[in-house]
Amino acid sequence: MMKKILTASSKTKLSNFFSTIKENSKETQNTLTLYMNYLVVTYAFVLPITWKGRSTIFLFILFLFLARRNFIYYLKDSFKNPIVQSFLLYLFIHFLWLFGTDNFTQAIKMIDYAQYAVIPLIFLSFVTKEFSYKIIASFAAGVFLSEIISYLVRFQVLPQKLDLFSKNLYTILDIHDPTPFLYHSQYAITLSVVIALFILKLLNKNNSLQIKIISFIFIATATINLSLIGGRSGYLSYIFLAITVIILKFKSKALVPLIFTLLIILTISYTAYNNSPMFKSRIDYSIETINKLNHNIYDFNSSLGTRIAFWYYGLMVVEENLLLGVGTGDQLDEVKTLVPSTDTYITQHPHLHSVYLSQLVQFGIIGLLVYLNIFFQIFKYNYRDENAKEIAIIISVGIMIATLTETFYTKYYLAVFGTMLSAVLATKTMSFTYQNTNIKKELSAYFVIFITTSLLIFIQ
Repeated sequence: MMKKILTASSKTKLSNFFSTIKENSKETQNTLTLYMNYLVVTYAFVLPITWKGRSTIFLFILFLFLARRNFIYYLKDSFKNPIVQSFLLYLFIHFLWLFGTDNFTQAIKMIDYAQYAVIPLIFLSFVTKEFSYKIIASFAAGVFLSEIISYLVRFQVLPQKLDLFSKNLYTILDIHDPTPFLYHSQYAITLSVVIALFILKLLNKNNSLQIKIISFIFIATATINLSLIGGRSGYLSYIFLAITVIILKFKSKALVPLIFTLLIILTISYTAYNNSPMFKSRIDYSIETINKLNHNIYDFNSSLGTRIAFWYYGLMVVEENLLLGVGTGDQLDEVKTLVPSTDTYITQHPHLHSVYLSQLVQFGIIGLLVYLNIFFQIFKYNYRDENAKEIAIIISVGIMIATLTETFYTKYYLAVFGTMLSAVLATKTMSFTYQNTNIKKELSAYFVIFITTSLLIFIQ
């Protein structure tokens, strides 16, 4: 009898909830907005950890976004944002240039990668200022977890491969290149961006001594971790982002701090070269490759050589299709027609290793300008405060460096880019509902979301 009463009560509550959604009450919309903010904080945490987790949480967000309804009301403000418009233009050009494609299958894949450009449009329709820095902190926490696992595997506390209930949590192929969840170049870039964000915190005069000590500890441990992995683009990003932070904080008085920073970087590099076998091997390999290319410019049989080869042959294609490019998804086919059949090292690669080159070949000068317009809008945008502006610039510089030698092929960079920008662009404030939410309840919500997501991944 009691079971029937409980079942009837549960059904009534569920029925009332969905009928409230149908009626589109303001209270329900506010509640769903709050839950979506919780989900984005969790989404940011899993971004550097698991793709399945990202996809599952994103689907939850979309479900609540649709359940909240009133789309025009919520989307109109985010659609007016010039940065959001630049992302949507990037996606739109992929659809428009379908008319020129000869490889429709590859074109659909390119659109699949580019679809994450809608993240700022959706997220800005509900992300509020109260959750802005929680999203960024959550992403940094996810990176910190990766760093801990990287160290534990490197020093053989954890195994190189870890399975739980027949599900693989991570696999590290080389113990001397311990990147548990991301490819080493992605992990290195991500690590350098988060290091730069902590340098920003360290230099912020308004932060407490406790925050500065925590920031310094993370910078030190993450810098050492960066030297243990093989992501050369991360080394480059580390240097440029450190310089960017100094310029942002000191502006016209940046010369002396810049010299001091470069001396520190040289000291770190020298120490890493003499103490980290991976760092030494990657630097030596780069020098060897450059020397080989100096003797024979067409010796592309290396990872760096392949990237140069794609630019070499890719620009030949661009010369013939300067304004409009070759069409969505046709870039690899067109470039590979120029690559000699003997250069199998080049032809086996699934993409051009550069968003800039990919835009140029597919969409010509127009496409490159569309991509650069994203950064132009970010740099000239009027942010809510100076800290938000500095974070946006740091993330953008990191992405600009990453996409010199990487593409949005894995969707990872575009998802990170859109999510972090949505956090710093948020200007809305949460309603009365959030003001009555205590920290214990909020942490419980994150825990439930994370456990639910983990369970869904395991039963797939």
